[in-house]
Amino acid sequence: MIELIKFELKKIFNNKLIYIAAIGISIFVLIYPFSRYSKFKETFNGREEIEVLAEKYISNEYTVEDINDIRQSAINKINNKGELSKDEEFLLYYSGDFIKVNKDIRTEGLKDIDNRLEELKNNGKEDTSDYESLLKEKEMLTNLDKQESLYLGDWNTVFDFNVAATMKLILLVVGLAGVFSEEYKSRVAYLNLSTKKGKTKLNAAKIISALIYGTLVFIFVSSLYHIGGFTLGLPNGNKSASYIFSSLYNMSINEYYIGTLVLSYLGTIAFSILIVLLSLLTKNILVSFGLPLAIFLLPDMLRLPATIMRFVYNINFTQLLRGKCIFGEYITFNLFGKIVAYPYVMTIVGIIALFIMLIIYNKVSKKQTII
Repeated sequence: MIELIKFELKKIFNNKLIYIAAIGISIFVLIYPFSRYSKFKETFNGREEIEVLAEKYISNEYTVEDINDIRQSAINKINNKGELSKDEEFLLYYSGDFIKVNKDIRTEGLKDIDNRLEELKNNGKEDTSDYESLLKEKEMLTNLDKQESLYLGDWNTVFDFNVAATMKLILLVVGLAGVFSEEYKSRVAYLNLSTKKGKTKLNAAKIISALIYGTLVFIFVSSLYHIGGFTLGLPNGNKSASYIFSSLYNMSINEYYIGTLVLSYLGTIAFSILIVLLSLLTKNILVSFGLPLAIFLLPDMLRLPATIMRFVYNINFTQLLRGKCIFGEYITFNLFGKIVAYPYVMTIVGIIALFIMLIIYNKVSKKQTII
């Protein structure tokens, strides 16, 4: 079995397109943070001066209005072809990525929830799941730490999960789309499928090698984004995730990042199995290459009524690959009379999808015949 797994992995990594795609993705992911850091170093003498400027403007000495006034002054200077000071250049071009000043999502959020609760109460809907969900949302919002001004460094870069999901999918389809279709171009299929034991081991080796490859793809892409995040550093990871996202989940930035990584890994594994399954069912490399991309992009392409679209978009295991959006918005579902938060629902959906695909793979692979 081990030799078969090695053989399958060797076939995957013999595909030169994987290396071309990996190099292209590396350049795409890293060129922006490193070119940006080069610009910082040229203008601000590196990370240290950026940190000093950030700390200066997140202090209590400056309000949002003060910063907006400085930005407006900088815009006026540009219009008059004047030269910007370092402070003006920092606040005009760079501060939005690195600091959040006086942003507190609780006040307006609680006011909105109270209004919606009152509306439901007036309509006699206090015993509904909507009312219960809003009460839970209010409790979560109340328990959030009060936000303060904060220097975030490169956390926004590290959290670019939407683009990272596309990068992972490209590497997955390039590496796995031909798992079965390429098999039938050689005598390997004949030799392995001629006996029941050979067929069982071959199919198991294929799925295990796909899982190993999917794991390597996940580590590779995630590492690229993490490397990009070290150009300005990743400070204050113990602070609330609501500093970066309007998230109601009471978790730190580090916990938020780890949570999205775990869900994204589950999505990567799910897509790895999906691609192998499609390759098994179709024996056509173009179909097994194109269908996963279509499935991934389909929710964004559909033009359905808002209610249906919301359901299709949310209850979709492709969202796991993106990861970040699962924690970003507070969504609940009524499952058997209980209010369940979106991250738990998506984890269940992902695990169920995995088991269903593995069951289908197992049943179909046992019925393979020599073509």
